[in-house]
Formats: sequence, C-alpha cells, structure tokens
Amino acid sequence: MTNDHPIEVSLTERGSTLLVQVAGELDLATSPQLREEVEDVDWDEMKRVVFDLLEVEFMDSSGLGVLIALREEHPETEIALVADGDGLVTKVLRLTAMEELFPIHSSTEAALA
Repeated sequence: MTNDHPIEVSLTERGSTLLVQVAGELDLATSPQLREEVEDVDWDEMKRVVFDLLEVEFMDSSGLGVLIALREEHPETEIALVADGDGLVTKVLRLTAMEELFPIHSSTEAALA
C-alpha cells in the first residue's frame, strides 16, 4: 500500500523538552510512521514532549490513538499539543475531548514556554 499523502516528522530536543513537528495527513496509513519516529526517543530524559500539529491537514482516530497511547505509556512525561484554533485538527481534538487529556496551545512558542 502506498500513501499519496505522507507525513513529515521532525524531532528537536531542547534540554528536557522534545518538540515533534508533524506535517501532512495523520491517519491510518501514516500514524505508524509518527509512532516509529518517537519510539527512538529516550522518554526517561524528557520531562515534556510537544507535538506541533499546525501543519497537519487531516487527522483521524489513528492519529489520536498514537497520542493517547504515548500518554498512557509515559505518564511521567507531560505531553502538550499545538493546533490552529480554527483548523480541522483543533475541531477533531475538541470534539473528542482531547483537551481533558492534553494541554492544547495555539502556538509552538506558548507550548514551549
């Protein structure tokens, strides 16, 4: 199966904070790639992981599942999300009550502060 809409994942460590920037479509076909990218991280060294979803054009339950699984596997690490206030991803996060599990910020700078 080929994916016509791959995602790009960029990891940047800032001390004990990891910034994960994601671009493209986060769905059943691409969520395993995100999972693989962050599995190599030394989670014991990270106090906070910020997922910047500003460039994500679409996200389904598979993408949400990756985020929830990471939260459950690493309860000692704060996981925060960045999403455009009016965008589709934010609507998905709000409809599924993800703000009850993750802080959701409207900018990367705010999430990293």
